[in-house]
Amino acid sequence: MTLQIEYIKINKLLPYINNPKLHTEHQVGLIASSITEYGFINPIIVDKNKCIGCGRCYDVCPKAPLIWKKDENGKYYAYDVEYCHNCKFCAGRCPTNAILVRVVKPNKN
Repeated sequence: MTLQIEYIKINKLLPYINNPKLHTEHQVGLIASSITEYGFINPIIVDKNKCIGCGRCYDVCPKAPLIWKKDENGKYYAYDVEYCHNCKFCAGRCPTNAILVRVVKPNKN
């Protein structure tokens, strides 16, 4: 799959109707600072012993089809974290606390 970038005028953008919350300007600044410092390298760790296969992680994830897959036992796992942007909605929605989103600092050599 090739990544394609589409430029859209800001006044044409619509808010995502399923966003669980709106961030304040202060929170947006903190998120932007985190992205600047750490980048987008965010391994998602799923404890398969805790996962019950409810799909809440998938349902809340803005990039679910690109990130999440189901295994042969019906449990979810992070297939490709390249598209994860560290929102941690999946971890917050998991009823069994089976998901940990870890931030990895890039090497600044």
